[in-house]
Amino acid sequence: MQINLMPDLSLLAVMAIFICEYFVVKKFFLEPINNVLEERETETRTAFETYEQSLAHFREATADIERRLHETRRDAAQLREPGFGTEPIGVVSGGGEQLGGDFGAHVVDGQQRRGGSDPDADSGTAKMR
Repeated sequence: MQINLMPDLSLLAVMAIFICEYFVVKKFFLEPINNVLEERETETRTAFETYEQSLAHFREATADIERRLHETRRDAAQLREPGFGTEPIGVVSGGGEQLGGDFGAHVVDGQQRRGGSDPDADSGTAKMR
């Protein structure tokens, strides 16, 4: 038995069909997909640049507002009366918090009561002295 190693004309036909099919697939499938991918990449890049510009503008505006707020507070502090609101608020040492209570007029004594624990005042009864 003898094997024929010489290609016949069918090999040329298969190669011609393959080359024609490659150009058809390239023209009608690969090029449109590549165009869509390039458009998406361009849109993404443009959106990112717009985001960066907007973020930079936001930071500039925020810095400007904070600077103007600081200047306004400084000017307001200079215009205040001396000793009125310019001192920092201190913390009550030792107790942590002051006792809470209601502010009201003591009926019998005619004086104001400032918090504390008066059992008669809390129950609503007043003593006659």
